[in-house]
Amino acid sequence: MTDSSLKKVLITGAGSGFGFEAAMRLAQKGFDVIAAVEIYAQVQTLKWQAAERKVQLRVEKLDVTNEGDRHKALDWGVEILVNNAASEREVRRSMSPAPTSGTSSRSTSRDRCSSPRASPSR
Repeated sequence: MTDSSLKKVLITGAGSGFGFEAAMRLAQKGFDVIAAVEIYAQVQTLKWQAAERKVQLRVEKLDVTNEGDRHKALDWGVEILVNNAASEREVRRSMSPAPTSGTSSRSTSRDRCSSPRASPSR
């Protein structure tokens, strides 16, 4: 194992899911983890969950869409960033329906996967 105690890791979106589990597991391995959450209520919850798992990590309130919060994080001495937070705009965009035919120049997965030779001739 490498000397991970020298690595300061900031994980955004650490209140649940992948970010939560990444924060816990990296802290267990000796990384100096800053687990960032968007909502103040998540700060205490995450601290409690870390204590339950006997994991030491630092929990910070960080809204990645807030310029002041981002500037505050610049002073944390982060060496590794796991940018796991999704902004509301990103979530809405990912859940919106795909553009209809003729409205986008982006190719579909069918366009990328098929070749002219593989298509049946009609």
